[in-house]
Amino acid sequence: MPEPWAEDYRQRYHIFADKYGLDRENESWDSAEFFQQLTMLRLYCDHPRLAGGSHYDLPRQETTWHDSPKIAHLVEDLKTHLTSEQGGNIPKAVVFSQWTSFLEIVGVALLENQIAFETLDGSCSLQQREKSLARIRQEPNVQVLLATIGAGGVGIDLTCTQKVYLMEPCWNPSVESQATDRAYRLGQSCTTHIIRYFIEGSIE
Repeated sequence: MPEPWAEDYRQRYHIFADKYGLDRENESWDSAEFFQQLTMLRLYCDHPRLAGGSHYDLPRQETTWHDSPKIAHLVEDLKTHLTSEQGGNIPKAVVFSQWTSFLEIVGVALLENQIAFETLDGSCSLQQREKSLARIRQEPNVQVLLATIGAGGVGIDLTCTQKVYLMEPCWNPSVESQATDRAYRLGQSCTTHIIRYFIEGSIE
């Protein structure tokens, strides 16, 4: 995590640990606040702006995505994968995250790098969902699907993709397994690669 974000994160983490990380047997604490603060630390690992509560305005290209080491690595890895040889198949990938707000920032990065993509999240209607899936499967120039792990992790066929990116760890490993199964289920003819992101030294 680049500075000054790393120092800011450490301060937030120590405040959280001091408040909740010790034996509080004789003290009461708000479980809702605990999970809210825990989620903020997890969001910070994806992109520092997400933890501040500020809205990331998608059309504003001047708003940087480079502050997220995850996105920086993702973009470079996608550039390599999307120009690779996949046994006669068009190289494609699916990017899973738990948060639509983070996928919006990923989308800014892909637009800036001329990488065409489709999105799939819980707000999509059935018609929008089918359209996005049809495009990632059938259109050669659409090579990336950005999906929330809840909406894209169950009940769909993504064997058109050869690479799966999990942008943050999940509480339940079976959720990750369900998501990755979308890509290497029966019908996959290529080797499937899975990349799991986490920030070293963080709550992840």
